[in-house]
Amino acid sequence: MSAASAAQAAQAAAQASQQVLESTEALRRSDLLRSLIQKPDVFKPETRESEVDGWTEWRHGMMNYLGVIDPGFIKDLAEVEANPTRTPDMSGMDGAQARRCVELYSILQSFLRHRPAKLVRAVTNNNGYEGWRVLISELQPCSRQRQLALANQLSNVKFDAKVSLAEQLSRYEEIIREYERISGTKYNEDLKLSTLVQACPQALQVQIHMSLTDKSTYQDLKEKVLAYERSTTRWQPNSSGLALPSSRPPAHDAQG
Repeated sequence: MSAASAAQAAQAAAQASQQVLESTEALRRSDLLRSLIQKPDVFKPETRESEVDGWTEWRHGMMNYLGVIDPGFIKDLAEVEANPTRTPDMSGMDGAQARRCVELYSILQSFLRHRPAKLVRAVTNNNGYEGWRVLISELQPCSRQRQLALANQLSNVKFDAKVSLAEQLSRYEEIIREYERISGTKYNEDLKLSTLVQACPQALQVQIHMSLTDKSTYQDLKEKVLAYERSTTRWQPNSSGLALPSSRPPAHDAQG
């Protein structure tokens, strides 16, 4: 074997070894994430109203879960949702995509009950992406009625002082994205700013009002609010010496 051939063989072996290491690391990381990410609850609405009310939040949790199992799910489902009237064709899928499609069918059957489960069960060929499309069409319809309901929900949003603002804003933004998807328009930036100002802790509202300018954006204000929340989160001792963090501002000592 010539020196050049030996060098090429060594390089090929090194590349193969690196690929094995990367594959092993990816599997290890995926297993770790799966152990950390909470599985979505079983979706078992008993009425049409509870179907529509609970779908958006359940879908969000399921998408997070699927993304950990295989990031390819996110891309595939985005395409399915972007084409709500087109049945996903399994014959045109590559091997990995077809595998995910069948896997999704089984996953949905495991996490759905009542009418949503029947909708998926009626899909032929274990086409999980078609099952997802059917669920979207039934539970997340692009209708004027749905659009108005979301607009009303956004205009009457209330924040719970006992729950993390980061968590609540994530949910608020999910509703905005759904509204924008259905309406085909961007949600008004001023309305987002107004809602966020109202959600601010009382101690921060005056500062926020004073700092607002014509160039203030929702994202800028959100970062300030979340930074404030993080800065006021503190560890409090208890009898065991351990405690969960509190987001309440430190209480002032009474002056005697």
